[in-house]
Amino acid sequence: MKRPSASMVVAVTALSVALGGTATAAKLITGAQIRNGTITRADLAPSLRADLARPAVQSVAGPQGLPGPAGPQGPAGAPGPAGVNGGFDPARVAFRVGPDLTVWAGDLTSLSVSCLPGETAISGGFVSTMGYAFSDHPGPGGTSWTILVDNLDGLVDGIGRGYVVCARA
Repeated sequence: MKRPSASMVVAVTALSVALGGTATAAKLITGAQIRNGTITRADLAPSLRADLARPAVQSVAGPQGLPGPAGPQGPAGAPGPAGVNGGFDPARVAFRVGPDLTVWAGDLTSLSVSCLPGETAISGGFVSTMGYAFSDHPGPGGTSWTILVDNLDGLVDGIGRGYVVCARA
């Protein structure tokens, strides 16, 4: 067998010390040999001191306590901006109904109901004995309401009326 080189002997020795160093210290000093209260923070390794300086983990906290009493009421907030034109005024809203319309069985039809001059259409719809409104929207210029009525599945004719909700400025 060939004799090991000097570098191999140094490497094996360093490895033995590194692996067995803590075990050797544990064999030399035991907890029974340390008197209570004799080890101070300065005796600890810097990494252990850093770990102890960190805040406690949330999961080790105790149960949440009871809610405390309510605090005093805060100051009143600033008043909000004034509403548009002083808010909603029912006297400025009108409901206009169009004439009777025959809704033929198996047919599509459309109708339009107009507001009076100076009014704007804001909503509308259709009421009938047969058929239903499948589309409704403001008419051109926003002064009427257009309704598209479907009675394609109907077997009998129906009668209905369109309506528009108008707002006066």
